[in-house]
Amino acid sequence: MSLLQRGDRTWLVALAASLWGLSALWRSPLAKDYPSLTIVFWEHLILVVLVSPWLMSAVQRVLLVSVRTKLAVLVIGAGSSALATTLFTAAFRFGDPITPQVLQKLQPVIAVVLAAVILGERLRVKFLLFVVPAVIGAWMLAFADPLSVTVASAQAALLAL
Repeated sequence: MSLLQRGDRTWLVALAASLWGLSALWRSPLAKDYPSLTIVFWEHLILVVLVSPWLMSAVQRVLLVSVRTKLAVLVIGAGSSALATTLFTAAFRFGDPITPQVLQKLQPVIAVVLAAVILGERLRVKFLLFVVPAVIGAWMLAFADPLSVTVASAQAALLAL
C-alpha cells in the first residue's frame, strides 16, 4: 500500500515548511508595492484554495464541537495567523528583508517560553544552551549596531516578532 493510500500526509508538512521558508522571496518585493493586509488576504485565500480538498472534512468536524472550541479555532487559527502574518509582512517595509526572516525563526523559542510562562511547562536546563545563542545571534543579525538600538531601528524587529 502506498503512502497516499494509507493517508500519510507528511509530505504536506514538508511542502508547507518549504513554502514557509520561501515566502520571504516573494513577500519582500510585494510589501514594497502593496499594503500588508492585501498581501495577507490573497495569501490566505490561496492557501484555503490549496487545502480545500481536506478543508471540508475539517469544517464538518469543527461544526460538531462546542461554541467555545469554535471560538478558539477562529481566534487562534484565523485571527492570530492573519494578525501575525500582517505584522510580519509590514516589517519588510521598515527595514532590510533579513531582519523579519531571522526573527521569524525565533517563533519556536517564543512559543516554548510562552508555554512555560502561561501553561507552566517545565523547561530543561539544556534549553538555555540553545536559547541564549539563538537570541544573541538574532539580536546581532537584526541590528546594524547591536549595542545602540533605537526605537526606529527596532520597528521592523518588533513587527517581525
